[in-house]
Amino acid sequence: MGMDNLPRSILGNTYVDHLWNQIDAKLGYHLSSIVTQGPLENLTLTQNTQPALVATSYMYYEALKTVLKDNTLDLVLGHSLGEYSALLCAKSFSLTDGVYITHLRGKYMQEAVPSGIGAMIAILKCPKHYILEACLQCSTPTELVSIANDNSPEQVVISGHAVACQKTIDWLQQHVKERFRFIPLQVSAPFHSGLMQPALEKLSPYLNDLNIFANSVSYVSNVDAELNAIGTPVTNIKYKLLQQICGTVKWVECVQHLRSEDLIIEVGPGSVLTGLVKKIVSGSRPIYMDQEHSIELIQEQLKSS
Repeated sequence: MGMDNLPRSILGNTYVDHLWNQIDAKLGYHLSSIVTQGPLENLTLTQNTQPALVATSYMYYEALKTVLKDNTLDLVLGHSLGEYSALLCAKSFSLTDGVYITHLRGKYMQEAVPSGIGAMIAILKCPKHYILEACLQCSTPTELVSIANDNSPEQVVISGHAVACQKTIDWLQQHVKERFRFIPLQVSAPFHSGLMQPALEKLSPYLNDLNIFANSVSYVSNVDAELNAIGTPVTNIKYKLLQQICGTVKWVECVQHLRSEDLIIEVGPGSVLTGLVKKIVSGSRPIYMDQEHSIELIQEQLKSS
């Protein structure tokens, strides 16, 4: 499905266009046209990708609310950029402010490291303690590597200088007896690593000035996997969002706040998180909204709960 096809089918073209007009006015350029018309190379620029994903995820959430009706959310959480979407659903900031701050986040992340210097590599079916040790052994003050995403029991992503990332893979191949795989990721920058420090410093004043409110729904923060109750102090929310830029996304620990019997819904384009949740929470049946019969599936689970 297209990035905003489902929201349009439920919310109507007029309302969706109204939201895009607000977003375009805030950004000062037509993100809506990039999302709907391309070109793809413009959409994949992280300064456009990040606000586009936040915007469309919010529209999916607006569509979800028409189905939930009197049912309320107990908890929201998001992976990396998705934490902004989660907080947007928790009414911690407005749609336009959320889109604007993630546009800057993407811009400063892209600018932080020259092309070719950094890398990210997904490592599959390798014990996590070996990866931690490998990063420790292969990281130096001038060649950094660390765990960027702890995505599932079978998938960890490392990030940092390309040279240090390769040394980490070499170390693992020498020391790990179990068979594992690694996949270099096609990304524009080494996200969630110490190389993002310039982005953290540039974004800090904008994030501190952002009009953020205490969350109306409990949320789980990426950097510490803590459950943040309703009414978490704004200073705490801002601090954790800032630290997330260089910090590890502790997704496995975040998802462990969910239970197999919960109605778990992935809100936004794609279904990657649904697959990760199934691997973390045994017996769970998450639903992703970016599918043809998602609304019917959600309605069925609401009736049976």
